[in-house]
Amino acid sequence: MKETLLAYHFLRTADGPLTADVLDQRIEDWFRRRWETTFDFEIRGGLDKLRELELLTEDEHGALGVVGLPEAKQRLDRRWDNLFRIHTPTSEVIGRTRESA
Repeated sequence: MKETLLAYHFLRTADGPLTADVLDQRIEDWFRRRWETTFDFEIRGGLDKLRELELLTEDEHGALGVVGLPEAKQRLDRRWDNLFRIHTPTSEVIGRTRESA
């Protein structure tokens, strides 16, 4: 999830679309400057999750972006609301209502 959040943030705050390689380098450079440490950021995992959550935009040339924060919150809220679909037959609901009355 950390890769997903970092990828979303860096894409959202970029001046324009980025390629995966440029995004990866920007995140690694930020960590080097901010935390004085180096690591190999695994960009693919973050991008895959953004794609799965329908937050990533891509064009035919590989330029990446993300939906804006208000739209992202709506999409994530819908996903959360629909995460657990439990079907309770109407007769069971009515029966429980009568029993609890």
